[in-house]
Amino acid sequence: MIQFQLDPAQLEEMVISATEKVLAKQQQDPLNHLPIALSKERLCEELDISASTAVTLFRREGFPVVRNLGGPKVPTHLLLKWLEKEANWVQQNAGPNRRLG
Repeated sequence: MIQFQLDPAQLEEMVISATEKVLAKQQQDPLNHLPIALSKERLCEELDISASTAVTLFRREGFPVVRNLGGPKVPTHLLLKWLEKEANWVQQNAGPNRRLG
């Protein structure tokens, strides 16, 4: 059986190093700033669309909206999948300052 011996300082250094690597990777992810679900207002901001366009999306069949969270919300991970699938819609309807799609 192989045994390793680390002094507490070595262990602490390894943990700090690993933590810094994880945090650096998270900071590189451009979608890391997004909440788990987007409100209509946040959706408008992220896609650079008007409120009326967001309402149209919320009514669109197949758009990932959840209505039982204190108002309509869009789960971020499902929105990203929808954006990939509906790339043409995004190109035609989202503004040039969009952060997603």
